[in-house]
Amino acid sequence: MKAIRLSIVLICAVCLNVPTGAAANTALRSCGDAPTALCGMVAVPLDRASPALGTIPIFFRVVRHTGSGPAKEPIFTTEGGPGYAVNENDWKQYRDVVFGPLRARHDLVFIDQRGAGRSLPIDCPSLQNGINGNVFAAYTACASSLGQTADDYGSGDVAFDIDAVRAALGIDRFDFYGGSYAAVDIQAYATRFGQHLAAVVLDSPTKIVGFDDFFRSGPPAIVRAVTLVCQRSVSCSADHRAAGHELGWLAARLRSHPVIGIGIDSTGKRHHLRVTEWFLAWRIMQNTGGPFLVDAEIAAAARALRAGDEVPLLRLAADSDAPLIGPFTGNTTAAPNEFSGGDNAARQCTDLTLPWQKDAPIPVRRQQFDAARIALAPGTFAPFSIDAWLAPAPRSPIGPDLCLTWPAPRPAVPVPVPAGAQFPSIPALVLSGDLDSVNSPTADARDVAKLFPQSRLVELADSGHHTVFSWRAKCSTALVQRFLRTGTVGNAACAHSTAFVFPAVGRFPQIAAHARPATLASRASDHSTVLDRRVAAVAGDALKDVLDHAPLTNSGGVGLRGGSYRAKFTNSNLDLRLHAVQLTNDVKITGRAVVLFKTAVVTAKLTVRGPADVAGQLTVHGPWLTAGANQLTITGTLNGHKLALAIPAT
Repeated sequence: MKAIRLSIVLICAVCLNVPTGAAANTALRSCGDAPTALCGMVAVPLDRASPALGTIPIFFRVVRHTGSGPAKEPIFTTEGGPGYAVNENDWKQYRDVVFGPLRARHDLVFIDQRGAGRSLPIDCPSLQNGINGNVFAAYTACASSLGQTADDYGSGDVAFDIDAVRAALGIDRFDFYGGSYAAVDIQAYATRFGQHLAAVVLDSPTKIVGFDDFFRSGPPAIVRAVTLVCQRSVSCSADHRAAGHELGWLAARLRSHPVIGIGIDSTGKRHHLRVTEWFLAWRIMQNTGGPFLVDAEIAAAARALRAGDEVPLLRLAADSDAPLIGPFTGNTTAAPNEFSGGDNAARQCTDLTLPWQKDAPIPVRRQQFDAARIALAPGTFAPFSIDAWLAPAPRSPIGPDLCLTWPAPRPAVPVPVPAGAQFPSIPALVLSGDLDSVNSPTADARDVAKLFPQSRLVELADSGHHTVFSWRAKCSTALVQRFLRTGTVGNAACAHSTAFVFPAVGRFPQIAAHARPATLASRASDHSTVLDRRVAAVAGDALKDVLDHAPLTNSGGVGLRGGSYRAKFTNSNLDLRLHAVQLTNDVKITGRAVVLFKTAVVTAKLTVRGPADVAGQLTVHGPWLTAGANQLTITGTLNGHKLALAIPAT
C-alpha cells in the first residue's frame, strides 16, 4: 500500500494558534477536498519497539479559526468504530454543526488514526464488507497479511501518534472530542499526556478501563431501550405495560421453538430465515436502522407471534439479515479509507482484555474461554441465555471469542491505559443516550465518567449512540458547545426532556376488527361508525408504518402485508406514492404523502378500501418525528360518513 505524498508548504505558527514561544514543526498544504483547510502528516514509527519496520504517516486536517481576535486552545477530533476515519466521514459535520459556533476562537484539528482513513488504512478483504463465512478464518487471514505488525494498531500507539501531531503543530494545550471508540483515544492520551489537555468530551464512550469481556451491560440496556421506547409511545404503552417482558417471552419462545419461514424485508426482498434466540439477540436487537424500529416494534411483534402471526417478526428478521461485522447493513459497502475492517479487528484484538491469556496457544485460549463461560451464572445475560449471548463465532457479529486466532501482542506494545495510571483533573463532559444499547450503554458511560475527577455525566432521553449525530443532536451539540466555551455544562434540562418521542407500535392486527379504533377529534363534525374508526385507524397506522420503514429503503418498498410504495428523498421533503399498501389483510391505502422537513409535518391524501365494502377518501395530517408531535388528524369520508378523527403520532 502506498503512503500518502504531500507537497511541502510551510505556514506561520500564528495561523495555527501556536502558543508564544512554540514553533510549528510540520509541513502543510491546502487540502484538495477543501481548499480553505490545511492538510499534513507526521511520520511516526510503525512499531516503536522495532524501528527497522519503518514509519507510518498520520494524516491530519487543520481548519483555522475565523475570528480576528485572540484564539483559544484548538479542538482535536478523531473518529470511532474503530476503523472509521474522521477525514473521510464526518469532519464537515463537526466543523459546521458540532463546533460551528466555536470556530471564531478555536482551530479544529481532525486526525485519522493509524490504519484508518488517510493514515495508511488497513485493507483486509476478508473483513472489509461483512463476513458471511468463517469469522476465525477471516480474522486469521487479516492477521497473516499484517504479519509482525498485527499488534501495531492499538490505542496506546494511537495516543503517541496524537501527541506527535500536537508536537509537530507546536500546540501546548488543546481540547479533545471523541465519540464511541474515539473516546478510547482520549482515555489513552489522558493517562500519558494529560498535561496537554484543557478539557475533554467523551460522547457515548467505549469503556476500556475495566472492560467487560462478556459485555454484561448489553442485555439490560437492550431491555431498557425497548421499555423506554414503548413507555413513551401512546400507541405502544396502551397495549404493553411492560414491553421488556414481551422481549423476555420472545427470547424464551425462540430458545425452544425457532421461527422458520420467509421474511420480506422493507425493500420487498425475500429472505429464507430461521429465527433463533441468538438471531434475536445478535441480529435483530443489534439493528439500529430507522427511528429505533426494532425497539418500537419488538413488543407488538412478540404479541403477534403469541397469536400465531409470524409476519411482523419475520419482517424484523429480514431487515436484520445482513453480513456480520461489516461497516453497514444490507448491500452497502465501504472502501478501506472510509471504514477499515482490518483496523477494526487489529485495534480491538490488541486493546481489549479478553477471557483468556493472549500469550497462550490457541487451543489453550479456547479452553480458558470455555472455562470462563462455564463459570457464568445462568441469568447473567437475561433475558437471553448464555448459549444465545455467547453463541460461538461466526454466529455472533461481536463477541469475546472473535480474537481467538489473532496473534498475541508483544510485551513492548503499549496498552490503551497503563496499569495504575492517573487521569488528569480537567473538565470532562461525558454524554450518553438512554436508548444506546448496542454500543455504549449509560452504565458503561457512568464508569468512564468516574475516571475523570472533574467529570459531568449527562444522559439524553430518546438518544441513541453518538449523541451529536442522534435525533437529540440539537441538545447534545448545544451542551458540547457551552462546555467547550465555558468549561462547564450549566443547565442540561434539554437532555431530560421527552417532548420528542419515537413512534412505536402497540399491535399488528391481521384484520381491521382487531385494531384499536381512532378517537373522535370533533364530535360535532364526525359521523363515523365503529368500523369506520377502525378502518381509519388502520389506514393511518399503515401510513405511519411506511414513514417508519422508508428510511431503510431509500427509493421505495412494500407494506407489511402487501402493496408497495415509491419514496423520493430531497433536501426539503420526503415524497411517497403508495399503491394498495396493507398493514392488515383487509385494508388497502393508495395515494400520496409528503413530509416537509422544515416544518416536520406530514400530509397524506389517501384512497381507502376496507372490509364490508367500506371505502372513501381520507386526509391524514400532523407533526411527525418532532418535539410535541402528539397526534395525527384524519378527515374525509368513508361510505359517505364524514370523519373528524385522530390517532397517536407516537
